[in-house]
Amino acid sequence: MNLILTSIDRFCNINPRDDTPLKIITDEKEITPKIIREILQNTKSLEQVEVKEIKINRNLSTITSKICFIEVKYSKESPKTAPKRLFLKMPKEGIFPGIGKKEVFFYNTVANQTGGLPVIPCYEAKFNENTGRSHILLEDISKTHFQTEYPIPPTYINCERQIEGLAKLHTLYWDDERLEGFMGKNHWSKHFDYEKRVKDHEKLVQKFLNFIGDRISKPSKNIVNNSIEYAVKYILGCYKEGKNLTLCHGDAHAWNSLYPKDGIDEKLYFCDWQSYSVNKGITDLAYFMGIHWSPERRKRLEKVLLRKYHEILEESGITDYSWEDCYKDYRSAIVVLIHFVVVWQWSTKKIPAFVWWSHLERVLSAFEDLNCNELVKLK
Repeated sequence: MNLILTSIDRFCNINPRDDTPLKIITDEKEITPKIIREILQNTKSLEQVEVKEIKINRNLSTITSKICFIEVKYSKESPKTAPKRLFLKMPKEGIFPGIGKKEVFFYNTVANQTGGLPVIPCYEAKFNENTGRSHILLEDISKTHFQTEYPIPPTYINCERQIEGLAKLHTLYWDDERLEGFMGKNHWSKHFDYEKRVKDHEKLVQKFLNFIGDRISKPSKNIVNNSIEYAVKYILGCYKEGKNLTLCHGDAHAWNSLYPKDGIDEKLYFCDWQSYSVNKGITDLAYFMGIHWSPERRKRLEKVLLRKYHEILEESGITDYSWEDCYKDYRSAIVVLIHFVVVWQWSTKKIPAFVWWSHLERVLSAFEDLNCNELVKLK
């Protein structure tokens, strides 16, 4: 199979033979020893692998994906490095059509271009442009790593690991010329229609507030209604200026992180790269803390972790991004999250209310605690 990799605009999977359809695994019944063997044999150092038996240990269903955990047994002659456990991710049909394309592109390009990224080893990532279906086969590292149980936040040491992992990711691509290819030309269009974007979002916000009714206070409604222009203008300004941008995970909550079990490994890994973006790196931190943490926890740990993040940036050679700029961007990201996470999640009608409602309450609390009205200049 050949891959066109230069830009997500031109990315697609191409078959070696034009008369054969691109095979995408869409159901656990399609997972066979032969399929796993063929996939692994395409991996360098695993060309001689022979799969004797596979077992589906468990299945997991998320909002957007179906996941299978696979145990693999090999012949005695197979390389000892062959993974004993695998993790197959398949997007659910009809939820967000084509949602797998970005993540497949990520594993086939970004993850292969730069060493040291906090990503799980990937053995195959395929996307079919015609059907919008995809699958991704990763190593299952649950023997050495764990995900904290939702909605329990991580311990402080794992919060530090999260911040260190995000900082490392961001420094690798800080103002890198490859960023434009990662998102596609439309993302970087110079013809960003600011007035249309504001008007369209104003209509959406009005529908959102009509639905919310008296479930939030008038001051809170005022925050949502009067921060639209600031949020859109801030995003536009980031791309127009084109400075201090980097590769962001885009969905960097604690449950998309795999933390090391005690005494086994110190490395943290991020999973679920389907929402990666090019943005100010600090937006990942705002998403991690500002929209997912209780006010008490956020007030106690937020600034300490932000300081740590900024220190790592400076130690990595990013010296033209001051602490003041970093902190202001964090506060601005809180404003953006109100609109392009919470309101957007509600508008899809596919994200459960228990997700976006808690986000709404917490981001409004963060807005007030961080004095974001000073940025927005509420009426």
